[in-house]
Amino acid sequence: MNKYVSSEIPCNVGQTVYKICPKCNPYHSGNCENCAWRGCFMTGCDIGIRVYSDGSHCEHPLQIIPYRATPHRFMTVLLWWNIMYFATEEEAQTALAEYESIRKISDRKERYKAYKKWESHRETKYTFWEDKE
Repeated sequence: MNKYVSSEIPCNVGQTVYKICPKCNPYHSGNCENCAWRGCFMTGCDIGIRVYSDGSHCEHPLQIIPYRATPHRFMTVLLWWNIMYFATEEEAQTALAEYESIRKISDRKERYKAYKKWESHRETKYTFWEDKE
């Protein structure tokens, strides 16, 4: 696995990052203002780029949008950094292409295995303090 621990935060509160999210309705123009899940605690955007243990996944087409890392969503941005949130649009496009190839795998078990491998390869862990023994 390529997991690593970093004390360096990849973005700042208020910074614009790039997010992969489902196009939840025909009126979704690439921002959260007209998102079908706006105001929900656990939004479809938060669950859109996942494959579940049974191999199922969000069927909505995915898009890349600029997203402001607001204070109330900042920890979510860090949690899903390099999987759903990215510093540049190019990084997001690369991840989206990789993820779309996983969504095309017809065998559900193989799709889930491929997703978990992809997710663990991209996952980043952050530490904000050091444990002193």
